[in-house]
Amino acid sequence: MAADKTQFALSKATLVAIEQYKREHGLKRREDVIELAIALLLESQRESDAEDATEEEEIEEPVDEFDAALEFGHDVGRDDDRW
Repeated sequence: MAADKTQFALSKATLVAIEQYKREHGLKRREDVIELAIALLLESQRESDAEDATEEEEIEEPVDEFDAALEFGHDVGRDDDRW
């Protein structure tokens, strides 16, 4: 895969973390760590998007008005004349 050369500055703490991860996981270059991190972020985003789509597709249960009133803190009982 062709790569574009990019330069950017990172904090000392981030560089130390990258170097440590590189050593611990047998990676050859800092770029490998950064590419892996981006791949994991993209995978996480795809999973999150898939979960959101699944939740939107689920049929919502009908809301009981009494339960909704309690949920929103209204002081209403089932036998209350105001109900």
